[in-house]
Amino acid sequence: MVDPFSAIIPLNNIVSGVGVYPVRKEVRKEPVIRRFLVLAKQVKQVIEEPPQGSMREIAKWLGYSPARLSQIFKLTFLAPAIKEKILLSDEQYIHSVTVTAACKIAYEPSLEGQMEGWKNIKSPDLRR
Repeated sequence: MVDPFSAIIPLNNIVSGVGVYPVRKEVRKEPVIRRFLVLAKQVKQVIEEPPQGSMREIAKWLGYSPARLSQIFKLTFLAPAIKEKILLSDEQYIHSVTVTAACKIAYEPSLEGQMEGWKNIKSPDLRR
């Protein structure tokens, strides 16, 4: 399986501005949930790899509140199949999936429960 995160710009480059500006317009075309999932993965890398940063420090760097960054970070707990769909799918409904809706799915401890929640998210009234 191809690692969908392999082409991600490192978070320290985003914070310092290196390599961000040439792709800014293209990035904005990506679904919001996809951009936040990539950000969550990058935050996880910063937290786990030395020199380690805290959530509070990273939130300050990015201009988010620690609570918002914590919510975004919860996307890392989604089932791998759901992450793959978010990152690789061209289906139109992906553009309307919110972080809040995806976090509700991530709170489900079982993979089967998460997959069931993801199936239900295709319904327009369940995306928010």
